[in-house]
Parts: sequence; C-alpha cells; structure tokens
Amino acid sequence: MNSLPEDRSFASGVMETSRQMGHTIGVTIAATMLGLALPAGIGFMTEAEAMPFYRTGFQYAATAVVFTILLGALVASYQTGIIGKRFSKASVARKAAAEEAAVPAPTPADD
Repeated sequence: MNSLPEDRSFASGVMETSRQMGHTIGVTIAATMLGLALPAGIGFMTEAEAMPFYRTGFQYAATAVVFTILLGALVASYQTGIIGKRFSKASVARKAAAEEAAVPAPTPADD
C-alpha cells in the first residue's frame, strides 16, 4: 500500500478483489471436498453413523484449504521474485556481465 496517492485507490481495490476471490475459491474447494466425502444417503443415517463421514470430509476440506494457501504463497513469491530470481536466465546473464565488468583488463608489460 506504499504507493503514490493517485494509485492508492487502485491498489486498495486490487487487494480487496483478490481477497474476495481467494475466499470464494477457497470456500468452493473446501465445500466440494466435504461434499465428495459424504455418501448420498447420509440424510437417512443416524448421527453416530454419519459422524465418521463428516470427520473425514472436514479433514479433506482442511487439507484442500492448506494446499490452496500454499499454492497462493508459491504464486505470490514467484511473482515478487523471491522464487526463480536466482535461477532465471536473465539474472545469470546479468551476474556474468557484472563479474566480467569487475575484472580489470590486463595491461601490456613494458619490455
């Protein structure tokens, strides 16, 4: 949010939109995982019979949320240059050029 005053509203809007989309996608994935773990006839089961299915569904949903968070962190760190910066071709070429420029050219000997 450390941007110029004329760009602050844009930055705020981008952050809020990404937060809302992240919640929407995360909840959808978690609800899908929970729904896939429940059998079709769960409404006809007693509470004691249905409890293991709900427990398993919540475990799947929590795991999916953790992986979604990790994926988001990976994408964000790649975009900011934390990941891939050291190994990209451009950075290797810049490093080689900087090392080459740092070495002084040999001078001819006076005989």
